[in-house]
Amino acid sequence: ILYFFFFLPIRLLINISKGRAFTERNIQMLNQISLFALIISSFAILSPYIFRIIFWQMIPDDFKMESLLQKIADNLVVLIIAVITFIIAKAFKKGYTLQYEQDLTI
Repeated sequence: ILYFFFFLPIRLLINISKGRAFTERNIQMLNQISLFALIISSFAILSPYIFRIIFWQMIPDDFKMESLLQKIADNLVVLIIAVITFIIAKAFKKGYTLQYEQDLTI
């Protein structure tokens, strides 16, 4: 978790501060952060239901689970991080394409 939410963003900021903003590596790092955030939030949302299906015989009937909407609301911040990072990755990819085309014309 530290790698995806701490080290990758720091490496990304270092690359940008050195003038290497629109590179394939930065786009890959943004996509990795986005994908990992989506996986983490999906697992947090769906894991109680999966465990309930697997261990249904061991769980007492009076055990109440949170609703799906409540689980989504609890993990909304991570889902928003995933979407925003994905959008930023797409913008960086467009910037990379424009920079590559400009480098070819010069």
